Amino acid sequence: MFSGFRLGRPLGVEVRVDWSVAIVMGLVVFNLGLIHFPAWHPGWGVPLCLVTALAAAVLLFASILAHELSHALVAMAEGLPVDGITLFVFGGAARVRGEPRDPGAELVMAAVGPLVSIALGLGATLVGSVLAMGRLGLPAAPMALVRSAGPVAALLLWLGPVNLLIGVFNLLPGFPLDGGRVLRAILWAATGSLRRATFWAAAAGRLLGWTLIALGVLATFGASLPLLGTGPFAGLSLAVVGWFLQGAALQSRRRHEVVDSLAGLRVADVMRTEVDRVSPDLPVRALFDRAVRGGDPRAFPVVEGDRFVGVVWLEDVRAGE
Repeated sequence: MFSGFRLGRPLGVEVRVDWSVAIVMGLVVFNLGLIHFPAWHPGWGVPLCLVTALAAAVLLFASILAHELSHALVAMAEGLPVDGITLFVFGGAARVRGEPRDPGAELVMAAVGPLVSIALGLGATLVGSVLAMGRLGLPAAPMALVRSAGPVAALLLWLGPVNLLIGVFNLLPGFPLDGGRVLRAILWAATGSLRRATFWAAAAGRLLGWTLIALGVLATFGASLPLLGTGPFAGLSLAVVGWFLQGAALQSRRRHEVVDSLAGLRVADVMRTEVDRVSPDLPVRALFDRAVRGGDPRAFPVVEGDRFVGVVWLEDVRAGE
């Protein structure tokens, strides 16, 4: 689905990075290194701001990788093959083949990712606070703590809330988000039907997607949305995420409908047993005439006597014209 380069095989799972990751990393480095860090820490200087921002971008995708690895490891423990993980502009995706054996397995596979993100968020925030304050405890003024923090503490104090946001967002009840998969597991257990559970979870995903698009439009035209921001950039970001989510939900529902309709079928059930065989000496013009009369099949088996010689594909013949 996504192009890119191979990063490695941590814990036996192949990880690929799509080139679109550069877009998000560039935005993180630009916003933190040239806007926020210089405003929060005017004494740092541009090089330190940029290096800290680059480290933040790398750790962000390392956190997303940990999120997806947790999904992959649970899937493998459940006996499901994992083709790998791809990191891309919207985060990451673990490519798991097949479906969990029961709602309980689905619930565990879905919930583990957000729980890992929330744990990373709490851990980073805690360590960052300790480094900045020199002790355990809740800061009375969080922004004052950020402004007084050194580079490592400031990085962690940014990374912690971002991971918390990722964890909470993924728990939203819209398929194919992790929260949507949790919803599907609950519906599956309640109805006993994976197909119906997928239909309703995907419908919730489409509703959530269109809701984000609507909120994005409101934010673009000046509406202030708590935790979501305001202005054209925040609004466009929300709308793009919503559009991606509703499209992914629709595709997921259609894919499950196709898979469900093919369940139990064998190749023998759909293959053609009566085919029009041709001789190697048949003129190509006659082959085309036969194809038109036969409903324009894509290929003909070539038989000489009782011996199968090969297959002639009409597209190859057309390409050679």
